[in-house]
Amino acid sequence: CSLLLLGACGGPAGDPAADPDAPPPPPDVTTLVAGLAAAEVDAVGFDDHTFIVKRGALQVPVFLEDGGASLQAIFPHTGVPGRASSSAIQRWNATRRFGRAYRDEEGLPVLASDLLLGPGVGPETVATWCGLVLDMAALFKDEVWPSPLPGGEPVNE
Repeated sequence: CSLLLLGACGGPAGDPAADPDAPPPPPDVTTLVAGLAAAEVDAVGFDDHTFIVKRGALQVPVFLEDGGASLQAIFPHTGVPGRASSSAIQRWNATRRFGRAYRDEEGLPVLASDLLLGPGVGPETVATWCGLVLDMAALFKDEVWPSPLPGGEPVNE
C-alpha cells in the first residue's frame, strides 16, 4: 500500500466522488496484522482490538486504542515469582525514551509503549515500532523482571 495513512491500506477502493479531504477510516486489527506480515514481523490477531507481536518465545500484546487513533503495547511480567525492585524500574525509566516501566496492582513489572497513528504514520512506521517494542521487551525481561529464586535442596524420590 503506498498511501501514508494506515486506515487507507487494504480494503476496497474508495468512491472517486467521495470527499478527498475526508480522513480514511481507522485501521483494524486485520489490516495491521497483514501490514506487519508484509514487513516480515510475526504478528497474529487476538480479537477485534488486540494483536500479538512475536519473536521466538517473546510475545507482546498490542491494543488498538482511541477508536483506532493509537496503538499501545503492554509487556506484563509473567512466569517468575517475585517483585520488581524500585531501583530497576527507576533505572529503566531514567535510561529509556520509548517505553515506560511501572508496577501493576500486584507489584509486578510492566513495560508499556504507545504509537500515535495518523497522517504520515504508515505500515513501515508501525512495523519499525513493533520491532522496537520487541527489542525493548527482551531487554526489559533481562533488566527489570525479578530473577528466579534459587532452588532448594534436591529431593530424592
